[in-house]
Amino acid sequence: MKVVVMLWILISFISLIIACLFADWNRKHQYEVFALNFWRTLVAAISLSPICFFGNWPSDTSFYVISAFIGVVSGTSAMTAFHLAAKFNGRISVLFSAVSIILTFTIWTLIDPESRQNFTENPFKSGVIILLILSAAISLIFMRNKDKAMPEKGYLLPVIFMGFLSTTITITGKVTLPNEATQALGTQVLIMGLIIFIVQAIMSFCIVCYRNSKGIGTGFNTKKHIKCKVLYFGLIGSSGCVVSWASIALAPNPAYVDAILMSAPILMLAYHKIMKIEDKANPVAGTILTVSVISLILVQQLIP
Repeated sequence: MKVVVMLWILISFISLIIACLFADWNRKHQYEVFALNFWRTLVAAISLSPICFFGNWPSDTSFYVISAFIGVVSGTSAMTAFHLAAKFNGRISVLFSAVSIILTFTIWTLIDPESRQNFTENPFKSGVIILLILSAAISLIFMRNKDKAMPEKGYLLPVIFMGFLSTTITITGKVTLPNEATQALGTQVLIMGLIIFIVQAIMSFCIVCYRNSKGIGTGFNTKKHIKCKVLYFGLIGSSGCVVSWASIALAPNPAYVDAILMSAPILMLAYHKIMKIEDKANPVAGTILTVSVISLILVQQLIP
């Protein structure tokens, strides 16, 4: 049990590092998002395709249906995030991440018998965890309070919708995957990742074709995207997908993984300071977020 406990924390931090690499690559290479997403998901799917020749594939048809469903929902979530970021600003992604962690923690605690029992039997620990999650979510929001001001209206419902989408796929994947560090888990996260990227590549392909027919965007722009190291981009995406689903499967509550991943702006702020890249993130809020995430891990593991 202790090995599994340490494993999900370790994998979550690996996923965090990959998320930071992904964000930094995206910062350096600003390209047409739908075409870039197609090449990213295509490369990611190809990199995971060797699993087709190895391992024991699940015999339950529902696994493949759920994996395809997660691919559609996560693809929709990504496209919606692109649209909202263009219409409002980058703080939208921060806001829906904060909404998502609260929804995920609440829903998982309600539907999982073991989590519900632990929550009711130890009210002190549960109360501390709730406060730390709220502290992390609020701190994340205030990390970007120096960015361009949010619009007065029109963004709240999209933020809630995005948070709901993120929670839906997280909970669905958590229920579907094994919760023990076994070969079956390794095989299933690879297969699930492959299906997710195939579905997203098909969705992106259709969107680019539609936009191209309407004279919108730059088409697939193959040569430009290959030159921009999209291979590296796709490999980061496939690695991030696999390790994030593994950490979600092993964590006692998937919201804990979300909390660790929410620390990405902190690492990016530190990296930007070292590299002397301008970053308007609030360091005080970042410090509170760091303390909240570390405290959450310690409380979850050390308080019986």
